[in-house]
Amino acid sequence: MKQLSRFCLHWFFVSLLFIAPSRLNAQGYDNEPLSRENTRLLRFDYGMNMGFYMANAGTANYYNGTGEHSVESIINQTYNYNRIRQDIGYDFKLASNGLPLQMSYKPAVMLGFFGSLHFNPKVGLHAEFNYARLKAEDKFALEIERVVFVQGDNIELYDLWGTEERLDLRFSFQYTLISKNSYLHPFLETGLSITDTKVKENRIRVRSQTLAIRNPTSTYYQIRDYGIGFGGFGTLGLKMDVNENFALWAGYSANYSRINLGENDRFLLQHTIFVRFSLAGLTSGVN
Repeated sequence: MKQLSRFCLHWFFVSLLFIAPSRLNAQGYDNEPLSRENTRLLRFDYGMNMGFYMANAGTANYYNGTGEHSVESIINQTYNYNRIRQDIGYDFKLASNGLPLQMSYKPAVMLGFFGSLHFNPKVGLHAEFNYARLKAEDKFALEIERVVFVQGDNIELYDLWGTEERLDLRFSFQYTLISKNSYLHPFLETGLSITDTKVKENRIRVRSQTLAIRNPTSTYYQIRDYGIGFGGFGTLGLKMDVNENFALWAGYSANYSRINLGENDRFLLQHTIFVRFSLAGLTSGVN
């Protein structure tokens, strides 16, 4: 059932993009005052989203190497220990307080699709589907048991990181403030967000050795490394009319949602900045 629900969620929006244009007659809007005639027209826009996804650091410590599958347990396994010892040249152990406690995500590129059903130039319903691959990285410390060392010189730092995929599906009400004397129109959106999160990897690197400290594909330990979370979002931005058939959007969106990752049960604020490019006009002149 989980795999089926994930498949339906991922392909719902893609289906919408192909079905809706065949049922709706695309109509261009201009900046003229609304009339009784054009307020009754439906118009369907669709296109691409591009931008940056800035994830809340509240879930990044999921990858810091604590818990049941920890950095310490991995490096102390006999086979791994011997390989690392051969690289370093000395015995070693995880340093006291050697794991990071304030990990964060790097800003990630976001790509996606959108569709908007406009009842008039001001009011519409909007849906979008976005993808981002996030990475959280930091350092952990090993204490090297050298025979002779300078105080503090026996601590060495090594890389630790985790990556995850987020699929973000949003449904919203859209309102545009039409300006008769400008081609720039402020708009706002608010609605429901559904975020599907899946862990891809969680690893460390010590010299030439790269070791997995968490295996997202393993079901033996029943670790929840994926899941769907719900929330709400708000968007502010500017729409720019290029011509009667094309428009560009640019904006900022704040998404207050629960990321279903490990034992996280908090609602956290995620941020995105984006541009949208309409594809509906590409076929407007084709018979």
